[in-house]
Amino acid sequence: MNCLRILLLSLPLLLLSACNDNDYHDNTPPEGQGGLIVVNDRPEGMRVFLDGEAQADVGDYDDRAYNLEPGVHRVILDAKHSRGAFIQEVEILAGRNVVLLVEDSGPNDIFVRVQLD
Repeated sequence: MNCLRILLLSLPLLLLSACNDNDYHDNTPPEGQGGLIVVNDRPEGMRVFLDGEAQADVGDYDDRAYNLEPGVHRVILDAKHSRGAFIQEVEILAGRNVVLLVEDSGPNDIFVRVQLD
C-alpha cells in the first residue's frame, strides 16, 4: 500500500517534468550533419565564432542552432557587454546535437554546461 501511495504522490511530478518544453531540443540536423545549439540564459547577447568565422549572434535569453559537418570544431562564445568568454573545441557527431547552456557566473564571467542531446 505504501508503494502505491508513493507512486500516486510522485505522478504529478513525473507529468510536470514530461511537459517541460525545451525548444532548443527541436533541432534536427540535416542528413550527415550534427548540430551545435547555444542556449544563452543571460541578460546580454553572445557573439559566436565557429572555426574562426563569425556566425549569427545569440540574443539575451535566446537560443540558436548551427548545423555543422561531423568532427572537431573550435567554438568561441563572447559576451557582448562584459569580458566573459568561452573557448573550446567541441566534437560534433552526425545526427546529434551538442548543447551549450550559457549561464552567468559573476559580473564578468560565464559558465557553460555542455550536453549531448
